[in-house]
Amino acid sequence: MFMLESHLDAGQSRAVAEVQRIATQSGMTVWLAGGAMRDMLRGAPVRDLDFTVERDAIDTGRSLAQALGGHVVAEDPLKRWVELSVNSVTASVANARVERHSKPGGKPQIAPATIHEDLARRDFTINAIALSLNRGSRGLLVDPSNGQADLINRELRSTNPNVFFDDPIRIFRLIRLQHLLGFQVTPRTRSQLENALSSNFQTVAAPAALAREIRATAMAPNAVNMLRALDEHGLLRLISPALTGPNLNASGLARLEKLAHSVFRPSDGGGWLAFLNVLVEKLSPKERAEAVRAFQLTAEEETTWKKLD
Repeated sequence: MFMLESHLDAGQSRAVAEVQRIATQSGMTVWLAGGAMRDMLRGAPVRDLDFTVERDAIDTGRSLAQALGGHVVAEDPLKRWVELSVNSVTASVANARVERHSKPGGKPQIAPATIHEDLARRDFTINAIALSLNRGSRGLLVDPSNGQADLINRELRSTNPNVFFDDPIRIFRLIRLQHLLGFQVTPRTRSQLENALSSNFQTVAAPAALAREIRATAMAPNAVNMLRALDEHGLLRLISPALTGPNLNASGLARLEKLAHSVFRPSDGGGWLAFLNVLVEKLSPKERAEAVRAFQLTAEEETTWKKLD
């Protein structure tokens, strides 16, 4: 708990305290899991808070947003999941669950689960670690896949054989994490990736899902290498058939990367829009409009992007 608190800012600390209070009053258990645990254990700033509860996730998320003076950004009634935003704090609350898929990326059958079962159905071991925030077990680490060892060894390993079948978006996420973290993909997971690509699982995922992964790494030091890897696997074509080969402005993005970190903060929207502007620079106006559409810019972002020099 000391390690967690030392990695949270004031807003995040308040969110953790409030979700503990709400869970205690409701008589349910709550864990911090996912990317927050991965970042904390590797000594990096925590970007998003992912809370897992055993029931009533949507009601808990709404109550948390209200207590913090924020608002709900998105809800998924099927998976019992809610995302909320409070100033600079982004958090999600989800039910512990298992999912059964009949086809790649298909609508899953959902069932309640224990925290161990919930972690086992996640994507990669480094994202399958949870920390108890409950009064009787606060600070207890739950790591059934030994993700801590993979963090130490700097390896990306899938939690189960069906990670890409269940959710093809994980194909994009694996490549993003590989370059964002500088980790190596284990041979077995690489074989799973190659099998998923040869089975065209990636075509089931929406282009917007790939766009979100690119956006999440846009201002990171290895963004250009990530884009090259996506292009090598033929994935950038999902955003625009023209965004490949010579039309991938890797040299321009590399120049931007050298300059951007002295001008923009990693969370700065202007930096992200500058990245996007350079990314689609070599496309025709029609191709550029198609590619940008996949990134689903907000009205404010679109206005700012059009005014960029």
